[in-house]
Amino acid sequence: MCIFVTNRLPEHTTVHWHGMPLPCGMDSVGGLTQPHIPPGKTFVYEFQLERHGTFMYHPHADEMVQMAMGMMGLFIVHPKAHGVMPVDRDFAFLMSAYDIDPGSFTPRVNEMTDFNVWSWNARVFPGIDPLPVRRGERVRIRFGNLTMTNHPIHLHGYAFEVTGTDGGWIAPAARWPEVTVDVSVGQMRAIEFDASRPGDWAWAATTTGIRAGTGTPRERSRTNTPRSRPPRAGQTMDMARFFQTTIKDDEMSAASEK
Repeated sequence: MCIFVTNRLPEHTTVHWHGMPLPCGMDSVGGLTQPHIPPGKTFVYEFQLERHGTFMYHPHADEMVQMAMGMMGLFIVHPKAHGVMPVDRDFAFLMSAYDIDPGSFTPRVNEMTDFNVWSWNARVFPGIDPLPVRRGERVRIRFGNLTMTNHPIHLHGYAFEVTGTDGGWIAPAARWPEVTVDVSVGQMRAIEFDASRPGDWAWAATTTGIRAGTGTPRERSRTNTPRSRPPRAGQTMDMARFFQTTIKDDEMSAASEK
């Protein structure tokens, strides 16, 4: 596949395809495997998708600024053959964290630990969508963690199987049951379970001590519950606008100090 990356930022960047088997020249380490992408220029990434699974992308240039402003996402590769590892519902969530002052929409950059906004697909609780499923369905949930904190993901009311890691899908005979799975920094995990208990069941990242989302395995009619669509990316963020705002804020701060 070919991916055209046009840099509309005021500084150079590259895009790294996290966990994806790649040729060395596509690994996106600026100055080592490729030149940095200057502002206004386009770089073409071209590589073969060797296996299906759940991957992520993020910059490998000025990460503490560019990732702090939301330059990241999931990269999901579906199997080419129909009917491979089928499920009835397939959900995907990318975890990200930001440090944002009250009343502002611009994240603080160069932050490593002191975050106050934790998001799933760029949305925060209680603005998280429920996961509506029908009783008896096989459900898959994929998690990617691009925060700076490990997150134990706990699903209330259910045991599940861990079916996927960064190394790929786990053979059925090697899967293990869990009620909580730890998703470390930079990792992904996929879990599956059979929706057998109707009700509203919470699921949470337990390290933060707050409920992060709500799953709803409940019995519903076939007429009012749509089938699961392929996982979609989170909110698109205008990186150029964020950078311009940050630069203006810095200039105003410098002027006020004078």
